Amino acid sequence: FATGHSSISSISSPLSSSSASSVHLFESLMAIRKPVMVGVFRDQSAPEILAIAREVGLDAIQLHDTDINEAKINELSGHYPLMHVVHVENGNASEGTTHLERLQNKVQFLESKKVFPLLDTQSKD
Repeated sequence: FATGHSSISSISSPLSSSSASSVHLFESLMAIRKPVMVGVFRDQSAPEILAIAREVGLDAIQLHDTDINEAKINELSGHYPLMHVVHVENGNASEGTTHLERLQNKVQFLESKKVFPLLDTQSKD
């Protein structure tokens, strides 16, 4: 996957202004110049995630938790680049604004914590 760094910074999101921290995370991962090892974790504790990440030599951590856990994000911050899945809710058109506002709030919160948000459709487990 080849991309020019200048084109990355010009991407804007309808949810928020382009986030410098998200762009920086993406650029730092691309600068590794090897396949990036990202561990995907769901509802595991921060100490367990860190132990696994160190043991297998991960480059980044993706949280696929049910909810956004600020304490866990704070505990993991600074150790590895972080990504967090944000589920895009399915809903009817009359609830669209509410869904969009919730999504926007989650993305803005993650960006404020320097966590790269990954949008994903919500599936029924």
